[in-house]
Amino acid sequence: MSHSLKRKLLAGFLAGAMMLTTALPAAAQAQLAFSFVNNSGWVLSGLYVDASSSQTWGENILSQSLTTLGDTVDITFSGYGETCVFDIAAEFTDGSWWYNTKFDLCTVVAVTLEPDNIWTWS
Repeated sequence: MSHSLKRKLLAGFLAGAMMLTTALPAAAQAQLAFSFVNNSGWVLSGLYVDASSSQTWGENILSQSLTTLGDTVDITFSGYGETCVFDIAAEFTDGSWWYNTKFDLCTVVAVTLEPDNIWTWS
């Protein structure tokens, strides 16, 4: 292998490594997490979280229904870049929905759904 080819390969490797190193902090910041507590008194069969700017809800993120008062699920998600403002919708087993908008999930760590469609957060 020629000396100039080795240099080119080394330069390419170093450039790729630098790109990965600078991309990691942004990716780590893009991951959001919060706890959701069902205090509604109803069985929750679906939970949907999407950016407030979105026109759709996307997929149900629950792996199982929240059946008991106080059931809590920890939610971690990513893929929204630097977006912080999200809407959350709850679907019940009777087919009804409650939702609330504009949660800043970059700062909110817990969302609780209370009876009568009252949402609290901290």
